[in-house]
Amino acid sequence: MPSPAPPDIAKNLVAEARTWIGTPYRHQASLKGVGCDCLGLLRGVWRGVLGDEPEAPPPYAAGWAEAADGAAPLV
Repeated sequence: MPSPAPPDIAKNLVAEARTWIGTPYRHQASLKGVGCDCLGLLRGVWRGVLGDEPEAPPPYAAGWAEAADGAAPLV
């Protein structure tokens, strides 16, 4: 199991994430105040606190998490 983040990093991550409140949803975007999706939010917060991202994510469909066979969601 990974060790927990130091308290100052955790505090900075939460503070940065809060600055994204009000950013509209935009598929595959990651620009504070302009647009982001769930992954884009994580990427933007990472950049704001830790610097450059280690790698760029590959393209993904807007419905990537939806069951392809029509199965009911688990949650």
